[in-house]
Amino acid sequence: MYIFEGPIDSYFIKNGLAVCGIQDESSRTFNELQQKQINTLTGFKKIWCLDNQWADKASLKKSTILAEAGENIFIWPEQFKKYKDLNELCTILNREKINPEFVIQNTHSGLKAKILLTFIKNKIN
Repeated sequence: MYIFEGPIDSYFIKNGLAVCGIQDESSRTFNELQQKQINTLTGFKKIWCLDNQWADKASLKKSTILAEAGENIFIWPEQFKKYKDLNELCTILNREKINPEFVIQNTHSGLKAKILLTFIKNKIN
């Protein structure tokens, strides 16, 4: 299950789920109703696909919070740092969808996610 910040990004990948209003300051990721709905979807691995951490400091901050919580996070490869999100990537590259393998290959958790996010933070500052 791929969890996106906004509904348009979620259209570009099968099993995309949009959660609007992810706040970078909050350790909570869902409101109570959303959490109940997510809890009913057992058997799915959750992968967070936020906006590009290279281009959006709020996304970088929220990705770091998620990494600290042990979540799986899609971390944008450096060669795609000029794109704001998957919607922009697909629009500019004239793609109708994103291959889930691209997301999976760039999904990290635990220490590796923390190291990659720290690398991004140090490189953009």
